[in-house]
Amino acid sequence: MYNHKEKIAVIGAGRIAYSLTNALVKSNFNIHSVYSLNKKSAKELAEKFGIKNYSNDLNDISEDVNIYFLTVPDNQILNVAFQFEKLDINFNDKLFVHFSGALSSDELNVLKEKRAEIASLHIMQSFPSKEVISFKNLTAAIETNNKKTEKFLFGLAEKIKLKPFKLFKEDKINYHLTGVYSSNFFVGNLFSANEIIDKNNSNYPNFDQLTLPIIKTTLSNIEQNGLDNSLSGPLQRGEVEVIKKHIEKLKASMNKNFNIEGKNIFLLNYICQSITILKILGNKKRGINQSQKNILNLLIDEFNEITKD
Repeated sequence: MYNHKEKIAVIGAGRIAYSLTNALVKSNFNIHSVYSLNKKSAKELAEKFGIKNYSNDLNDISEDVNIYFLTVPDNQILNVAFQFEKLDINFNDKLFVHFSGALSSDELNVLKEKRAEIASLHIMQSFPSKEVISFKNLTAAIETNNKKTEKFLFGLAEKIKLKPFKLFKEDKINYHLTGVYSSNFFVGNLFSANEIIDKNNSNYPNFDQLTLPIIKTTLSNIEQNGLDNSLSGPLQRGEVEVIKKHIEKLKASMNKNFNIEGKNIFLLNYICQSITILKILGNKKRGINQSQKNILNLLIDEFNEITKD
């Protein structure tokens, strides 16, 4: 069974590695070494957190290390696993953990065949740079078939201030999609909003100044009242004519750069998200009213028009 004093190697010196290493060091975990294909990157990470050993050669990692945290990009996890598999070391009692949100621990099966334990641990947070992000109260999805490994990772997660939960392997992609919708698509929507007003003639304030207040209010409403009770706007009010004006404006003014094979993706996005909002409204006890039903029919007609061959 692994313990708090086990020697740890951090494999990969990218963005998440900085926040992870920071949390581990602050909680007195024993990080023995840092590895990166780029030795300079390994050195920078190691020196920042006072770690003596760093290298760009996996053979340099001491065999005393029992825990390997693979903080490499998703498309490198399998490759790194195969590199480890070729090493002449005893894999018994070794634990390999990757941090992908989309991929399961199966990516490390070549190491399991060598009798190592494997797992995945994903933190539901974006890491846009190497700036350290606090782990306090962030959720951590832990996925492994081994009960002892699960218990150790739950304990480790709690020590570095995360809130762990067990994630089943078959749910990994849906879990990751949740993060994509909540973060990546959120940024994409704000990009769309900026594009829509970018070439207007009006003297708008800075985009952040214009939109951040409504963003903050919306997030606060969701936190306090839940998703179902945080909607406002023309769909919630059933304003058919306003929706028609939105559609006509999007048809007329969207930049050709945002057309794919003649399909207006801004308009298509608007229609799909509007239908989703109507679905949220429809989940309430009263369902949607006649005006909202008229809007839904309008949106479906527009969707069929855009997507027809």
